[in-house]
Amino acid sequence: MQITRRVFDKNKTGIEYLIFSLICFILTFPNFDPTYGIGLDTSYVWALNHLFSHDYQALVNLTYPYGPLAFLKIPIAEGCNFEIQLFFYSIVKIWFLYLFIATFSNYNNKKILIYATAFILSIYLNIDYLLIGLVILYSIRFTNSHILIDVSLAVFVACIGLYIKSSIGISAIAVISMGLLLVLIDKQYKFLLLSGALFLFLFFSIGFVVLKSFPQIIEYIINTFKLSVGYSSALAISVNNNWFLLTLFIISVLLPFFFIKEKRGKDVLLLLQPVLFATWKHAISRQDYSHTRLMFLFLFLYWAIILMEAGIKKKWVLSFFLVSICSFYINMTNTWNFTLQVPDHKGVKHFYHTVFNLSERKEMWQRESANNIIGSIIDSSITKVIGSSSIDSYPWELSYFSANKQLNWKARKTLQSGSFDAWLDKINADDFNYQNGPDFLILHYSRDRYGGYLGSIDDRYLLNDNPLTIINVLNYYSLIEKSEQFLLFRKSKDRSFTDLNVEEMHYTNWDNWIQVPLYEEVITRARVFVKYSLWGMIKYFLYKSDIYFIDYMLEDGVVLTYRFIPENAGDGIWIDPFIRYPNNDTTEPRVTKIRFRCSDKISNVEKLTYQLERITVNKEKHTNSALSLFHKKTNLADHMVSTNTISFDDQ
Repeated sequence: MQITRRVFDKNKTGIEYLIFSLICFILTFPNFDPTYGIGLDTSYVWALNHLFSHDYQALVNLTYPYGPLAFLKIPIAEGCNFEIQLFFYSIVKIWFLYLFIATFSNYNNKKILIYATAFILSIYLNIDYLLIGLVILYSIRFTNSHILIDVSLAVFVACIGLYIKSSIGISAIAVISMGLLLVLIDKQYKFLLLSGALFLFLFFSIGFVVLKSFPQIIEYIINTFKLSVGYSSALAISVNNNWFLLTLFIISVLLPFFFIKEKRGKDVLLLLQPVLFATWKHAISRQDYSHTRLMFLFLFLYWAIILMEAGIKKKWVLSFFLVSICSFYINMTNTWNFTLQVPDHKGVKHFYHTVFNLSERKEMWQRESANNIIGSIIDSSITKVIGSSSIDSYPWELSYFSANKQLNWKARKTLQSGSFDAWLDKINADDFNYQNGPDFLILHYSRDRYGGYLGSIDDRYLLNDNPLTIINVLNYYSLIEKSEQFLLFRKSKDRSFTDLNVEEMHYTNWDNWIQVPLYEEVITRARVFVKYSLWGMIKYFLYKSDIYFIDYMLEDGVVLTYRFIPENAGDGIWIDPFIRYPNNDTTEPRVTKIRFRCSDKISNVEKLTYQLERITVNKEKHTNSALSLFHKKTNLADHMVSTNTISFDDQ
């Protein structure tokens, strides 16, 4: 009778937790906007969803920060993608809330405090931290109880997160690894061996289901790690931080180490540290609003778990929480594109319209997306020339293929041309050689700070972003048409370049002008090698990379400044001919001098090294010197008859 009553009470309590979780879920239901449009970010949202539905093999071959299951975080209203994402999000959020309440109700916490904390978390946590939160909770459980089912569920959630987005997976796996390390410290060797074997079995089993190949699992993990390591320098933004506030924030999040006395509380704090550091690096490296906001959201999860589990006075935890959240948020107002956001109180309304009017909502989202990409519709005279031949775009605009569905888009392994590192540039370049490249290529314009058409992300020059890739593009493709939006290239049998000459190594100081020799029928580039100082390496690891610049002095005396990425500068920074307006035939001023600068010279050794390289243009293919690569304007029909191009019907 007593056992039966205990079972009844337990079931009753579980139902109570579930009902509260459902109420929180409905009250904090988000306003989903699964639309897409033109631009770097919104066009890849379409691409990842489209590939999941229509070309899964291409999707699993990508080397990209998002994985094959990205649509579970960034869906669009195509096929059943949004419905699957909605179901997934609902399960994960309710699961997290239920587990949070159930886990900490066993530790003599006041019920009202647990429920209030769970409700606040339901307001602030996005899908990233709901998944990471589940892994943290299961890791807390298995380090305390040594139950294998908790390990299994932690690994399962971590693997799903890994194949959604690399940042989720890395944080989640780091938490599990820390948990297993704590098990090792506790000398629970049998449980550790069983957990390790279970981890590997589930990791490779889930990976095989998602990627369909064991070697591809290894490749995916290696590329994910490389992308994460290269992220800091590639996307660093200079922000006018308030270092008093940031120091206050850092101290406040680390203070619990000095207050927690019990082993259980220390273990929980250690479990949180990998996510804290990974989130800090992810947020502070880029440090625009969308990235720093991730750190802001994580602080709610961080302090909620410490509040429940750490074994120190609640008033101290709440004090640390307020100091950290306020200091970080105030400094966050200095970030680029900061937006004041308040919690959405229309959860019930969002839930009703999304769940009960889903078909109407999908039609609305589809109409909005179609309107958003009108600007990427290509003139029919050009699409007729392209026909059913394969085509891609460079560097990142994918909306051409959502707006012109008749085009035969061939996605490359990097999807878009990011500028992370030389290894990623090499992968990108291999997809633009003669064997692998699409038949046609759209090189679209992007305005720079001076009004030029070959700008890139973060005030960089497009021809510097991917040195290996751009040379392959110009070598294996011929310009056949210009529009107001892009250059259209076609793959050609004849290569554009014949010889590569590399001069001897030179040394120069930062901020020192270098005279550039001028040649008529070659491309001149500089291979630049930057070496960090000890301080620079520490700063890079704990904070972020400095900002690197190249100044171009033109023959008319004008000086133009662009950022460059030191990790791939050794493969060539473009100097001459310096093209800013590829859409017209006007000859532009040439570069006479260049200069390299850094936001903090102390982070680098005093001298940097460079080599000038000269790439000779094939005169039989380009009779107008290197400028003809961009400035030769030819009628489409004439070009197809008069040049030696590929007959795609024969392939």
